[in-house]
Amino acid sequence: MSGSWSTEETRTLISIWGEESVQSRLDSAHRNRHVFEKIACDMSENGYEKTWQQCRTKMKNLTQKYRKIKDHNNVSGNNRENWPYFEQLDAILGTRPSSTPVTLVQSGSG
Repeated sequence: MSGSWSTEETRTLISIWGEESVQSRLDSAHRNRHVFEKIACDMSENGYEKTWQQCRTKMKNLTQKYRKIKDHNNVSGNNRENWPYFEQLDAILGTRPSSTPVTLVQSGSG
């Protein structure tokens, strides 16, 4: 069981992660080890042997990278960063409250 992930493995993980049933389980479970075990099982069914811990870590790392790129791209004047998984992850994380930054706007003259 290798710790590194191929592009195909990563895309399969993101696809499983994006399933509505997985999303609802992640949203409803405070302790979600069982959700990651199911994701690892689904990965296995697709021919990729990963532990639930590897899946959880990969998802956490992908989320962090997604947020970093999204924040960078939201700053006016920055060159847009591209990432092969951004669009897939934006479909999953872009509408989730935990990934939407709060923007404060001050009105009046400054």
